[in-house]
Amino acid sequence: MLLLPPWAREGQRPRERILALRALGYRRELGPLPAASGARVRGLPGELRRLLALIIPERTSGLGSRFQTGFLGDFMRRWLLLSAIGKDRPGLVADLARLVLESDANLEDSRMTILGSDFAVMLLCSATAPEASDRLAVGIKRLERDHGLTILIRHLDGPRPPVPAPGTRLYRVEAAGEDKAGIVASICGALAERGVNIVDLASQSRPGPGGSPHYELKITVEIPESLEVRELRETLESEGDRLVIDVSLMPVARDSC
Repeated sequence: MLLLPPWAREGQRPRERILALRALGYRRELGPLPAASGARVRGLPGELRRLLALIIPERTSGLGSRFQTGFLGDFMRRWLLLSAIGKDRPGLVADLARLVLESDANLEDSRMTILGSDFAVMLLCSATAPEASDRLAVGIKRLERDHGLTILIRHLDGPRPPVPAPGTRLYRVEAAGEDKAGIVASICGALAERGVNIVDLASQSRPGPGGSPHYELKITVEIPESLEVRELRETLESEGDRLVIDVSLMPVARDSC
């Protein structure tokens, strides 16, 4: 039986406690660790060596490459979210992607679109290199200065569970009708009141058949299993009647997630 150190069991240091539990998970999955040169471990940060020595019964000098690419890679991984806004132009996405690459980071997920005259980008990145965050920060300042971009960077604890999250079902809400104030606020408010989580939202206003603005709204949501879909559908249709727009609620096929 593997015993956690007191500070990991008692929760006195939450970050280390989480790392300890993750180490146990990898240890049980991998079984006995293959022998390897101790030089691979001697170069690791002292905190990591101490953590491994406390949790792993084998000597830390016996860690193999399979363990390093598993637990150690996950241990060292950092997650960052970059958001950038700037005048639309050819090469903007290439500049941002090059910055991520040159910073020794990996592009995990992205959302990009034109809004008005500007191009908006959100990039989810991960990195195991300790200096990746600093390189990104330096590169961001350069892009802001040279190309007039507004870029924000946010450090994350890690990615959320895959969509749909456990205990939920994936549905799509669609609304369409004459453009007017309050459509998004009303529909999203009805969803929030019932604990429905929005995972994706897109909307646009364009000329309708008679020339008047026509508004379209598409929302992908996670509905808790405890919530009756029929009840939610009736609520949304009631909001649609009040706004004089069409509103529908339909399940999303698993292969289209």
